[in-house]
Amino acid sequence: MNEVEETDYDTLNEIGDRAYEIMMKSSINTEKRLSLEEIMTGEVGCTEIINKIMNGSRESRYKEYKLKYARKAQENGYTLREIGLSINQSGVSI
Repeated sequence: MNEVEETDYDTLNEIGDRAYEIMMKSSINTEKRLSLEEIMTGEVGCTEIINKIMNGSRESRYKEYKLKYARKAQENGYTLREIGLSINQSGVSI
């Protein structure tokens, strides 16, 4: 009289599937993007300035270099947190 309806679990979009799909897409995209070091070298060029920036210098004369670097890194799919960690600053301060 009371029949139990069976669920076809193969057709359901389970909780972990979407998260896994997003993770796999992001790992595919990371293979194509430039490294943060390559971006820094391309945007700044001068080794002395790169060393100052990478060591976390907050001098205002490096501001334009940091902005160029951060913009290019975001274009390549990096988060502000990743960019900040690469230059020893917080993502918020960028």
